[in-house]
Amino acid sequence: MAEDVAALTRRVAALEASLKALVDAITINAGGITINTPGSLVLAAQGQMTVASRGSLTVTADGNLLVSGNRAEIRSGGALAINSSQTTITASGQLNLVAGATADITVGGVLSILSGANLAVSAGSAMAVNVGNRLALNVGIDVSLRAGRNLNVIAAQDMSIEARGLKLKTTAAAEVASRSITLAATDSVTIQSGSGSLAMKKDGTIAIKGKDVSITASGVINAKASGNVTIKGSKVAQN
Repeated sequence: MAEDVAALTRRVAALEASLKALVDAITINAGGITINTPGSLVLAAQGQMTVASRGSLTVTADGNLLVSGNRAEIRSGGALAINSSQTTITASGQLNLVAGATADITVGGVLSILSGANLAVSAGSAMAVNVGNRLALNVGIDVSLRAGRNLNVIAAQDMSIEARGLKLKTTAAAEVASRSITLAATDSVTIQSGSGSLAMKKDGTIAIKGKDVSITASGVINAKASGNVTIKGSKVAQN
């Protein structure tokens, strides 16, 4: 009997400590409700969880902030701010973040957004992604970039594109402007337009094909071969 009373006393003391910590963390006044925690803050729901605010909504955690559930939805009629040293938002189904005005997510450490299904980010006007160091996009299958008008890719230094196959297609004119351009291929390079083509192979063979081929120089044209020079035609004219 004494052991049961002691165990019950310990449980009551632990419950009182938990209630005191909860009361200390929650502040209720005319301005609203504030939840402050020096450690981790966990909001979990097996079904639907909705956090709504007609005015500003601020969630601040000095430690970890975890929001998880089958369907998680955060709505704010005004500004939405999430400040934490480490924030994890996990949704096995649908995740909605809605703000009627401005939404700010500021993380001093790591920000992780995980979705078991689809993840969509949309902006009615402009969207900017600013990264102080590196940005990496890793996709298991396909990546598509679409622009209704112009698409600009700017690199202050070098830009590398590596692929098994590369196809550039434009319905209008294409222009490449640079101080110097080098095309290097391990096997062959072919430049073709209609029935005209310029083909170069790795053994040094160069073939120029076309209906009418003209070579014009404002200075001197020099032709030199280690072997024979053969010129064939129905008529070979010299002046």
